[in-house]
Amino acid sequence: MPQRDYILRLIEQMGRALAELRRRILEGPVDPAEVRAELDRALQGVGLDADLALRASPETLELMILGGGEVDPTRAWVLAEALYIQGLGADAAGDPDTAHGAWIRALRLYELILPSATFYGLDEAEERRTDVLARLQALDTG
Repeated sequence: MPQRDYILRLIEQMGRALAELRRRILEGPVDPAEVRAELDRALQGVGLDADLALRASPETLELMILGGGEVDPTRAWVLAEALYIQGLGADAAGDPDTAHGAWIRALRLYELILPSATFYGLDEAEERRTDVLARLQALDTG
C-alpha cells in the first residue's frame, strides 16, 4: 500500500497543475510557451524528458511508461494528460495537425491506463478517452 499511496500523491500533485493548465486553455488564450513550460515541469516531475515525451511515437511512449514490464500508472497518467493538454493548446492556437498527433498518442495511453484506472483512482481515464475521441472526430469532420 505505501507504493500505491506514493503513486496517488504524485498523480494528485501533477494532476492539480495539469488541471489548472487545462482550465486556463479552455477558458481563453494561453501563451503556447507557457503551456510548454508547464508541461515540461509536469513531465520532469515524473522523470520524463519532455522533448522526447511530447514527440515520441505511440510505440516509444509505451516503452516510456513501462516499469518492470507493467504500465507505470503515474508516468502513464501524467504523460497522457500532458499530451491531451498539448492537443488542447494546439487546437486553441489553430494547429490541428499538432492537436491530432497529440490526441492520438494520448488516446493510446488512456487505453493502457483503463484496466487499472479505478485501482489508482484515475476515474477520469474513460472520460478523457471519450473526450479525445470526440475531439478527433471534430477535427476529422471539421
